[in-house]
Amino acid sequence: MEIEDKNGKNTHIIPGHYLLFVGFMFLGIAIGKLLGSVSIGTLVGMGLGFVAWGITTSIAKKNDK
Repeated sequence: MEIEDKNGKNTHIIPGHYLLFVGFMFLGIAIGKLLGSVSIGTLVGMGLGFVAWGITTSIAKKNDK
């Protein structure tokens, strides 16, 4: 799914990417709860979510060419 911005460029915003980020965040919370530090688990989950988001966005951009 592509969304065009004001200049007519594709922004490659895919709704599933947000779910991927939030899913990693909650996974990090769960792991952090098991290890005893929810805040560290949340930060690690958010970091992994951003990395996964970037990877899937770059794959989506390559497939559009």
